[in-house]
Amino acid sequence: ENDGEYGGGCMSADRKVMILTLQDDRSRGLSDLYVSFAESEEVWTHPVNMGSVINSFDHEYSPFLAADGKTLYFASQSHAGYGGADIFVTRRLDDSWKKWSKPLNLGRSVNTHGWDGHFSVNASGEWAYITSYINTLGKSDIFRIRLKEEMKPDPVVVYHGRVLDSKTGKPVNAKISWHELGSDTHKGYAQTDPNTGEYTIILTEGHEYSFYAYNDKYVSVHYNEDYSKIHEYKEVTHDIYLTPLELNQTVVMNNVFFEPNKTVML
Repeated sequence: ENDGEYGGGCMSADRKVMILTLQDDRSRGLSDLYVSFAESEEVWTHPVNMGSVINSFDHEYSPFLAADGKTLYFASQSHAGYGGADIFVTRRLDDSWKKWSKPLNLGRSVNTHGWDGHFSVNASGEWAYITSYINTLGKSDIFRIRLKEEMKPDPVVVYHGRVLDSKTGKPVNAKISWHELGSDTHKGYAQTDPNTGEYTIILTEGHEYSFYAYNDKYVSVHYNEDYSKIHEYKEVTHDIYLTPLELNQTVVMNNVFFEPNKTVML
């Protein structure tokens, strides 16, 4: 439910978290930012207010969560600024999604004496896009801005490619799930484009990952990638080939998992 004049939100790169603009009886003032978590692909938790560090007596809205899953940009009409609404950045301090660093105004290189909002950042963290009413061709225009170092999110790895049929080379409509090795934490899933087989995954740098690509009509593929020594933005292209489930088909299995002393594969 939203009783306010503003709405909208954003989704995290791993598709597990949504940050929403809402106003209800739990709001600290007018519209606040709330967080909701995916319990499954179709079910989300009831939105929770993100707390007084971010939310205040006036409007907070147009959230954008960077690809690193930690850096949040949003517009506010109450935090100290230069105009009707300014863009601020805050960073998540833990996994509760309620503890955030003190919001930092992005300054006069970004904010104007008018209304500024709908801020977004590309995966590399180099460029941002913003809607503003100052120095425009009409009412409001979209501007591109090169970000200063202190405004950038943490670096990520953009991992992309296609899932293809190993026999025909045609695109396969598949899902890709990935875990962080060591902790075995499930980090997210991606769905390929059914027409092209293309997928894109955002990985936080400095970790090892385990990937699992599957389709009911194909032999699943499991493999690992090590990005523990990468600490800067990187793009990686990796095509995945799935073998159709057919009799007398030769299949390369990169990893086979089973419990000790048992013959049942996991």
